[in-house]
Amino acid sequence: MITHNEHNFEISERERVVLERIKDNPDLHHNALLKQIVTKFMVKTTFEKTRDSLLEKEIIFVKTSGNMKFYVFTENYEKKMRNRIEHNANNSYHDLKLKIKN
Repeated sequence: MITHNEHNFEISERERVVLERIKDNPDLHHNALLKQIVTKFMVKTTFEKTRDSLLEKEIIFVKTSGNMKFYVFTENYEKKMRNRIEHNANNSYHDLKLKIKN
């Protein structure tokens, strides 16, 4: 059984992988990025869910050039990532506090 904290860690790890690939290879379009990540780190549906999550959180956005999609960081993504980390840390702290109390 996966605990809440382990589940969050897996999600964060997947997001980290996708964000690193986008940062290291800003010129890669969707299919090239997909090919790089899927062969090494996760299956296609997991990549798509992770990408959708990052888009929903407004950490990245899609820039279209011709018929190709490129993923670009939003201007204030560092602030959003910091807020997200603080939020996750706060939730984990409260979860642990409840477990200790019980």
